[in-house]
Amino acid sequence: MHATYCFEAAFSGGDLTRQAFALSTLGTLDRLEGHHTTARGRLTRSMALFEQAGQRRGLGICHRQLGMLDEQQGRHQDAQAHLGQVHTLHQLLHQEDDSEPPYPLPR
Repeated sequence: MHATYCFEAAFSGGDLTRQAFALSTLGTLDRLEGHHTTARGRLTRSMALFEQAGQRRGLGICHRQLGMLDEQQGRHQDAQAHLGQVHTLHQLLHQEDDSEPPYPLPR
């Protein structure tokens, strides 16, 4: 319920980054609850918004969640592709800024 309220609030303001984070959060919750199709849809939509907003950190979060989702579903090649994108984005962010990413890197 609270997540849905946050989602609605993010979309009422028109801020792409907030909308993307709201969708990625809901997608993550869906993944954890086993709602794989809904999770994939929300995370994919979130990625498109992060791309429009130029938010590489957010893209990394989505790729990580999609990689974990693919692992849960036994789609190992797809998971590796997403987790490879996380690594690439982390390298790009590290070149731009020495701060730590807001998400743990896969090992």
